[in-house]
Amino acid sequence: MVDFLLDLLTYVGGFLFMAAIFAYAVWRAVRRDREWPAVGRSLGLSYAARDDAPLERFGALKICDAVGPRNLSNVLSGTRGGFKVWLADYKYSNRLTGTVQSSGFTLCVLQHDRLAVPHFFLKGRGRPRSMTLSPQLWRPEDDPVVPLGDGSPLARGFDLRTGSAEAVMALLTPALRDLICGVKERYLDVEAKDDTVIVTRRSWLEPKEAAAFLDDAAAIAAGLLEAARPPSRSAPDS
Repeated sequence: MVDFLLDLLTYVGGFLFMAAIFAYAVWRAVRRDREWPAVGRSLGLSYAARDDAPLERFGALKICDAVGPRNLSNVLSGTRGGFKVWLADYKYSNRLTGTVQSSGFTLCVLQHDRLAVPHFFLKGRGRPRSMTLSPQLWRPEDDPVVPLGDGSPLARGFDLRTGSAEAVMALLTPALRDLICGVKERYLDVEAKDDTVIVTRRSWLEPKEAAAFLDDAAAIAAGLLEAARPPSRSAPDS
């Protein structure tokens, strides 16, 4: 009888523990969603609980290349530092069918009319301790890995994939490399193509961290814009 009661208490305790974890996760998600509108106002950005229209603009980039259903939620949009920006939760499923969104992360998309860069994907090696960790999977047809050299902070923290190695290496100036490697708790993926840059935190971003993350993403995009700008021609000698 005593053994039966102990077993029962063990099962009940385990059930209550799991129920508490579930309740906390739901509470945290609801609290987080409620904070985004105020964050958007403080940043001078508009807010939408869900807006999948931007996916058509940058859906060709690998960060957003999900096999199954996908959507954007808690979407902040506007302009910052001359860039069009979107800050959003990207949710997706690797299942071909079904509506369950099994994975996700926070991303910042920046677009500029004067930005024109070849495609590259700078994939961070860091692994945040988060249940929402969503590493990007690579397929055989994806861009090859480009060596970044030995011992540099960028080489230790990131893998570079691109089919335009020489041009991309020229874009990754020493200042831009230092900027990317210096982002606190980076866990970053940085992808760029043509006029678009996407900076990703491979976990959910807390609303209180939005301003700092947006500043980091804007600084990285501005660094690429500066590096991609054609050199100015000096005036001819008279």
